[in-house]
This record gives sequence, C-alpha cells and structure tokens, in this order.
Amino acid sequence: MTYDVLITGSLIFTGSETIAGGYVYIKSGIVKDLGSGTPPEDLTYASLILGGPRRAIMPSLIGVFDPIGYPFRASRGIDRCRISRLGGEELFKLSLPLVYEAHMTGYGDIILLAPNAELPITLSQRVGGGYGYAPLPECGVKVTAPLEGLTVALDSIEPVKGQVMMSPARDTARLEDPYEASRGLAESLGLEEPSIRVGSKARIAVYNLSKPPVFTVGRDVDPRIIYGLAGQVESLLYGDTILVDTGEHLWIVERHLREAYRIAEKEVENNS
Repeated sequence: MTYDVLITGSLIFTGSETIAGGYVYIKSGIVKDLGSGTPPEDLTYASLILGGPRRAIMPSLIGVFDPIGYPFRASRGIDRCRISRLGGEELFKLSLPLVYEAHMTGYGDIILLAPNAELPITLSQRVGGGYGYAPLPECGVKVTAPLEGLTVALDSIEPVKGQVMMSPARDTARLEDPYEASRGLAESLGLEEPSIRVGSKARIAVYNLSKPPVFTVGRDVDPRIIYGLAGQVESLLYGDTILVDTGEHLWIVERHLREAYRIAEKEVENNS
C-alpha cells in the first residue's frame, strides 16, 4: 500500500538541527519535504496526518537487544542455549514483548542477539521495522538461514558489547545520550545514522510532549533529552510501515504477550 503522510510538530530534531515548529512530509516511505512553520496547502491533503501541537518529531533509534532473555529477566539459572534451540514460532512469540517495548520507546532498527537469521527475518516480515542480528557463538548455533532482508549481520557481539539492552524503556533512560549511542552504533555497523532529511527512508518517532515524563521539555532545551526520558512514542514510522500509531502498537496484540510469558513460565518450570 502506497500513501503519503504529513507530520506536524512544535519541535523537529533532524539529527543535525532543531526546528521550533514545522512539518515532515513522507511519500512511499521516503521523506520528500520538511520545513519550519505551516506546511504548504497541497501537503495538507495527505492520506494520513500525524503529530500536532506539543509533538516532537525525532529520528528513531538503533539498539542492541536480547529478545530471548527478556521474558526471563526475573528468573535465574535459565539455560539460554537450550532456549535458543526452541522452535522458530516459539522464539518469535518470545521476542514480541521486547520488540513491542522497543518500538514504543522509539527504536525502529533493532539488532537482536539471536541463534540465527530466521528470527529477525520473521520479525521483519510479520511485524515490520529494521533488524540485524548477532549470533550466539557460546551455544555453538550455526547460521543456516538466508540473510536477505536483514539490516546487518554480525559475526560476533564484540562490536556492540556494553550496548545490549534487556528493557528498552529502562536502559534507554540510563544511557547518558541515547541518540549518540545510536549514532555510534550505526557508524560501527556501517548503517545510515539516525536522521530526518529529504530523500532518506522515513525512520521517525513522534513524542507527545504534553504527557509525562517528557511534558517538562521546553523549546530551549536540547531535544535529545527526550530520548533519555524514555517517553512513550505516539507514532513510529519505518519506511512505508506505521509500527506505532497514537500510542497503540498496530501489530502486536495482548494475546501475543500472554503467549510469550506462557512459554517463558513453561521453560522456567522445566529448568527448576
């Protein structure tokens, strides 16, 4: 489906400059126009209009996450290698809670600690967003799936050691500068740095500045602190896919979350 999107906000952070009030126009997943002030009249007839007053338009983030370990974060003594060999559908369901939280926290590109390329490919096809993966060499798991459709594949987790997150909301809030962390990660992996610019693929997070914890952010404050406050994303766009809309994830429903924790509880029982 091809459509155009107009996003307006009281603050735009492009990655290189801050605009106090303006708009971003996207067509077929590509940023076609951005500017300050009121958008041109012809853009106001877009298929979808997002944002509005007291909204911040920001580049989405890039992070490294442990999707399999996330549902087990309250448990100890779990055999990760055995869990890594669960069936593809079970691993997919286990990963959904983390992907849900990552999107709601502003992450559009997610590097996964995963047993092979199957999981990120499945997430890309069934959920949307950008994915890469770092294999689990300590488990002796060989990569057998094709890499087509992945953002990046890492031979080792060493390049991203220290950036692995278990909870996007919690760990993003602990980072001194989540945007710079994403920028550095993109540079180390050879990815396009987080930015909003004409001609680039839309990777955009929209925050509602009228709600806690980001409601205290003023126009004269460095907008990058919005990431560190871990405010909930109102809208998240990745190319021509809308991953989050008005605070509700469009693709992951409560049933999937319950299923993930059911699998996790079963594995905990088997390990006890």
